[in-house]
Amino acid sequence: MKVLYNPTINQSVFRSYSTNKTINNYNFYTTTSIFRDDLDWNGLMCLMSSKYNNTPKVNVICHACSDGEEVYSLAMAIKNFYGKEADKFYPIIGKDIDKTNILLAKRANYNITKAELQRLEMYGGIDLYRYFHIYEDEYGFDKFAYPRNSLKENVYFHQADILNDITNIPGENTVLLCRNFWPYLPAESQVILAKALSEQLKSSSLLILGGYDIKHGIGDLLKNNGFIQATVKNVFQKV
Repeated sequence: MKVLYNPTINQSVFRSYSTNKTINNYNFYTTTSIFRDDLDWNGLMCLMSSKYNNTPKVNVICHACSDGEEVYSLAMAIKNFYGKEADKFYPIIGKDIDKTNILLAKRANYNITKAELQRLEMYGGIDLYRYFHIYEDEYGFDKFAYPRNSLKENVYFHQADILNDITNIPGENTVLLCRNFWPYLPAESQVILAKALSEQLKSSSLLILGGYDIKHGIGDLLKNNGFIQATVKNVFQKV
């Protein structure tokens, strides 16, 4: 079994793109990193392998994708774990309410420190050079990573507000990441979103939250709307 990363180590491989935003009257804080450590990535790959073993095509969607680092984490994890069988999970669709985030995701030029690169190579089980071009600035102080075409061709980014995008999410055989933005929504919008996802997604789909969501009770909200906890932390499915 391939090990993607060591969840006991607080590793933020790429420097996070972080800023305060106000869009559609929602105030939120944008932050992300490659292989964000509130998800058991290896456990997720194993769960997907078991659940979709005989499924020819799986839809993978990441809402609130920020600058695309989580989407690229998924793309690398899937390719690393499944090898030639990874194609059935592609393309991975990243969506975000913020136009700036989508532009950054499409640009996909990430700043990375030498220490961060060493941590990924030491603990990640993924050869970053296989998936990214790594280069230095003219002074040799900073490193940058840009996805290779073999990885980038498997991801697409679109602007979308999940509250208005529910019907565009396939109900069957879908892995939906919508992580770490729920607490920024008004309470009534959280309930509306949970109910809408419950109506849209079938038992063959997975819904994945973040640690920030769980801390603010969104897991309980999902359970009150027909979801159950899957075998992997922060991953839910319909009863």
